[in-house]
Amino acid sequence: MYKPKRIKKKEGLTMKTLSTLLVFAFVVFALTLASTKTAEAATAINTPIVNTATVNYNVGVTPLLVESGNDTIGGNSTTGLGAGTATQFLVDNLVNLTVVNTLSSTVLIGDTTQQVLAFSVTNNGNGPQRYIFTATAGVNGVDDIFDMDTVQVYVDDALGGGVVGTYDAGIDDLWVDASSGPASGVIAAGATAYVYILADASPTSPVAPADATTSIYWLNAQTVDDAALIALVEDTDGDDETTGEEAVFADLDGPNDAVQDGIHSAFGTYTASSVILNVTKSVSTIWDPYNAGTNPLAIPGSLAQYTITIANTGSGTANLTTIVDALDANLLFNPDHATSLSPTVPTNALGDAYHITIAGSTRAVATTDQWVTSASFGGGSTTLDMTVILPIEGLYLTTGELGGGETLTVTFVAEVL
Repeated sequence: MYKPKRIKKKEGLTMKTLSTLLVFAFVVFALTLASTKTAEAATAINTPIVNTATVNYNVGVTPLLVESGNDTIGGNSTTGLGAGTATQFLVDNLVNLTVVNTLSSTVLIGDTTQQVLAFSVTNNGNGPQRYIFTATAGVNGVDDIFDMDTVQVYVDDALGGGVVGTYDAGIDDLWVDASSGPASGVIAAGATAYVYILADASPTSPVAPADATTSIYWLNAQTVDDAALIALVEDTDGDDETTGEEAVFADLDGPNDAVQDGIHSAFGTYTASSVILNVTKSVSTIWDPYNAGTNPLAIPGSLAQYTITIANTGSGTANLTTIVDALDANLLFNPDHATSLSPTVPTNALGDAYHITIAGSTRAVATTDQWVTSASFGGGSTTLDMTVILPIEGLYLTTGELGGGETLTVTFVAEVL
């Protein structure tokens, strides 16, 4: 019986597989070439790009060569090494910069000066560039409600001994113009400088700002002609291989400039922070000699509990110093914060007269729920030292701090005479 012969599968790559591998290899090569080119430094302004072509040929058995000549002189037909003239051009000026806001500020309206907005300015071009720095207020509206006062621009003095990227008073330089000095605005190719807008918090410009409203300021960095110190003009008449430094704008658009205009911008935000203290005082009768703690009335011999509540409804921080409360002459201060059970039963311990609690705080429990002794009462009046009651701890860097959104409550007891 006839059996068909089994055809063995050929070993090795098929044409389809080989084609796939070749395509893959080409893609890898292209990506590698692109990434390598990206990593290379941009060729500097005015770098001469020079080369000469050589043609080798034979006349009979005699080998000869002729080098190319520059097209401006009609080429070259003289044989031999050195007879040609090089063809060259000069690399032009690639203008590209990026401005980034690195710090915005919260300002206490009417009580803060030289508040900082920080920006980085990076020269992405291929040569040193000189810039004009301009601070511009936003247009009053939804995101720009108020203006600041005494607006100035400073440039980081990287050699002055301060912290680079952070404004250092007395070290960093006031920017005046693009002409001279350490703050002249020259940034090397590939380098980053730091520029700061400083302004004072105005209480009434154009109106007294509400808490948490914002004021926007743009920083514009504009490329200038290094010699004329005026705005650099892009060349649009075609390349001139011999002069160099023809400018091509490659910058992206920012919030206060257009694409490819030699300018880039970013904005920083001042956020208004106000301290709004709402202070309330309430009283309730907690005991009398006849009804005890059940529906007590404010009769002679009864106990009245006072509650003082201080709520900071703004976003700013208030530094409390003292709470003073003069007792009515018809009251007798209870040094033990008596309960509704009896005038002789203390709420916490003998001598603990004031109960203090704080809500909305990140302070330690020992601070947010504490007792203060009757030593704070004297001469018919309460004087609570808030610099002791609210100490420095954690994020609270000064004594007496009552942060935005925090509420402090004080309770004490007195007897009706």
